[in-house]
Amino acid sequence: MEKGYVLYGKMLTEDGGTPEHPQAVVLQVSQEQKDPIHKELVHFDRVALTARVEPNGTYRVEGLQPGPFRLNISSLNPFIAGTPERITFPLRVSYQSMDVQLEMAPDVKEMRYDVVLKKNSYFHGRVLDENLKPPSIRGLSVWAFSDYSSGQREGFGRINSAGYFVIYVKSGQEYDLVVADDNTLAEYAPRLEKLTPPTENLVLQVKFSEDQK
Repeated sequence: MEKGYVLYGKMLTEDGGTPEHPQAVVLQVSQEQKDPIHKELVHFDRVALTARVEPNGTYRVEGLQPGPFRLNISSLNPFIAGTPERITFPLRVSYQSMDVQLEMAPDVKEMRYDVVLKKNSYFHGRVLDENLKPPSIRGLSVWAFSDYSSGQREGFGRINSAGYFVIYVKSGQEYDLVVADDNTLAEYAPRLEKLTPPTENLVLQVKFSEDQK
C-alpha cells in the first residue's frame, strides 16, 4: 500500500532524555492535499493524521505529500478524569501543547523532526466553603485564566470530595483562579488574581449561596 511521504522523529525532554509516559503525548499532522491517500481522514479540506508514540519516544506518520503541513503536539492531562482522592508529590509530569508549521520537500520521501517537550507547571490547593469545609456541591472545578477579561481559559482542575484540585498550566506567566460549576458555568467569588505557578497548598474559601448548597 502506498504510504506517501513520511514524517518521523523522537519526543525529547529539554535535557535530551525520553519523556515520562511518552505514549500520553498525542501527535497530529494536518495538511491540505490533492488526491490524498487517506481520503477517509479528510476533514474540512485537510487530511488529519495521528501518529502513535512508542514507549521509547519515537513516532512515525505516513500519508503526507510535498508542501506545508501543521504539526500539533498535546499531552493528556493526567487528571483529566478528576483530581484523585489521594494526591502524591512529585506530581505526574504534564507537557505543554505545541503547534509547529513545517514543510515537506518534494525531493525527499522521509523527513525527521525531533520534538522537544517542555514541562507544564501547576497549581495545587483546596476549595473550602464559609465553614471551612469541602463544598457539598458536586461538579465543581477551579479554572485558570491568563487573561480573565478575555474569557480564555488556560487550564482547569476538578475538585475532589475533600476539596482538593490540581491544575496544569504553562510556566512563566501569571494566572487568575476562579471556582466554577462545570454544569451551569456559574462562577463563585472571590477570584484569586496574579498567581504564578508552581504553587502548592492554596486555599480558596468560597461563599456559596444557600439555595446552591
